[in-house]
Amino acid sequence: MVEEYTRLTKKVLDISIKVSYGLHAALWIIDRMPFFTVLVSGASQFMYSRMLKRFPFIDFTSGDFLGSVGALAVTHWFWVRYFHETYHSTEYVLGFFFMIVWFVPFGFFISIAANESVLPGGATVPG
Repeated sequence: MVEEYTRLTKKVLDISIKVSYGLHAALWIIDRMPFFTVLVSGASQFMYSRMLKRFPFIDFTSGDFLGSVGALAVTHWFWVRYFHETYHSTEYVLGFFFMIVWFVPFGFFISIAANESVLPGGATVPG
């Protein structure tokens, strides 16, 4: 479905990133999560938003892609460290990781297939 509706997919990813910004603000203000961890996690959302500029064309050697992968790894590490120090149920941690850490990158991962189905010559979009 992503291959057929790349514009809709881009819009859904954009909205997901914006909602994620709001969730990060709520994590800091309401849940009193550690500021630096929330900041790093929110910064990863910024890196994902940079990849939307050329969506659905994802260049695996571009700085935006490599930065996004690095941001995902760093964010994941910060949240694992936080949850290692505090006690929460497994269901809570998995739900948290899915909604806060993995949701947007998973959307990009699924859309990688759309990169293969674009028209020939379409990948030569000027950067």
